[in-house]
Amino acid sequence: QVSVNSAGLGQAGNIAIASDNLTLDEGKITATSSVEGDAGTISVASKLLEISNQGAITTSSTGAGQAGNIIVDVDSAIALTNSGHITSETKGNGDGGNIELTANSLELNSGGLLSTSASASGNAGSINLKVDKANFSGSGSGVNSEVEDTATGDGGSIDISANEFNLNNQAQVSVNSAGLGQAGNIAIASDNLTLDEGKITATSTQTGGGGNIVLNSKTMTASKGAQVTAETSGEGAGGLIQVNTDNLTLNSGAIFSSSTSAEGNAGTISITSNLLELSDQGTITTSSTGLGQAGNIAIASDTLTLDEGRITATSTQTGGGDINLVSELLSLDNNSLISTSVLDSTGGGGNIAIDSDYIIANNNSDLKADAVFGPGGNITITTKAIFFSPDSEATASSKFGVDGLVEINNPDSAQQIGVVALESEIVDHTGMISALCSTATNNTMIVSGKGGLGDNPSQTLRGQSVWEDLRDFSLASNDHNAITPTASPGQNPKTETIIEANNWVVNDRGNVELISHIPALFNQCKK
Repeated sequence: QVSVNSAGLGQAGNIAIASDNLTLDEGKITATSSVEGDAGTISVASKLLEISNQGAITTSSTGAGQAGNIIVDVDSAIALTNSGHITSETKGNGDGGNIELTANSLELNSGGLLSTSASASGNAGSINLKVDKANFSGSGSGVNSEVEDTATGDGGSIDISANEFNLNNQAQVSVNSAGLGQAGNIAIASDNLTLDEGKITATSTQTGGGGNIVLNSKTMTASKGAQVTAETSGEGAGGLIQVNTDNLTLNSGAIFSSSTSAEGNAGTISITSNLLELSDQGTITTSSTGLGQAGNIAIASDTLTLDEGRITATSTQTGGGDINLVSELLSLDNNSLISTSVLDSTGGGGNIAIDSDYIIANNNSDLKADAVFGPGGNITITTKAIFFSPDSEATASSKFGVDGLVEINNPDSAQQIGVVALESEIVDHTGMISALCSTATNNTMIVSGKGGLGDNPSQTLRGQSVWEDLRDFSLASNDHNAITPTASPGQNPKTETIIEANNWVVNDRGNVELISHIPALFNQCKK
């Protein structure tokens, strides 16, 4: 063990270690303060750092003094395994120390932990990580800042910057307040952020508010029950969840959630992305099971697709939260749901506002703002085109209360291009039919335009009538060498005048014949 301690009024000394390879296998480096003096700072510079088997780097304060900071700068890799940890804690009036870590690679597994905590009036320290690649795996592994139930101080914030960040197998990044103080915030910036059964949580259980979670990434994937949650079970309000990413995918039961089970209101979930996909029970939800209000959900995404996915804002005692969606394409398929319904209390359904160029709801996918005893919420849709399959619906009803409204606005509805208004009364066309007259005066009947007489002279004609010969010529002889009858010698050949056809009829065999006279039937009209 390497340690420095202040048990009086003075400050403890600092610890500085420089080594190509530093290994702590059950070994410890500590700096403590127990009265009014501050604990010393611990600085480590190395190419490789390994801490395992409950090995530790720790600063702490149990009095009025401040716990020291921990600064680790490693060229290559840091690995914390088998309950190896780096911690800073305050158990008195003094604040906890900060942890600053820089490395190319950071591995936390099998209980490897970075943490700060506060258990009295002092505030917990913050954690700042800058790495190229971070892999956290296993239950009990991760990064944590906590305000314990005896504390009045605030929790520390966690700030992680990594090109690639993988949070797997129950590993977590968390801030928590179980006391009167406010929980810290979580901020993660990563080009590629993957949560495979991993958790990012911010919780509050007493009067202290829950921390905020801010995630910035180019590509973000959450799967296998991964969670990003902001929760409150006390009087304090829950924190917000804010996500900014190019591509966000939630599948296999992954959930982004803000919730309240007490008097505090749940926080808002705000997501901005180019592409957001929710599939296989991927869920974005806010909820209230107490007196607090469910949070709101605001999503702006160029393309938003739900394939057995859910976006919900519900409550059991108060009103449901509001959902606001803005996109170019919104697609719901395979029992997907967007809902602010309140189905088991006097609370009213929340409102749903959707502004999307194109909306498709297919295979029993619904928009719902329903209620039982309270009023139904309102659903307002602004779109250029909307399609709902017969088994999909948009409802804003209340079983015993006042129904809400479902309103669909089309910004181009005033441009009724090519639409002809129908007449309010049916016109009797009997007097508009022309009678045929005798051919003796060379009268003719001509069919032109769209067929028959128009309803009025200004009526739009949609095409031109075209005559088509429907007779079957397949049986006609194609033998051009057939014998043609000729006149006997000394006789003049009989010459017949060819008369041009000027009409047609349908004969008794149902075939069309070209004729050069009008049948007698049509000569029977009155003169």
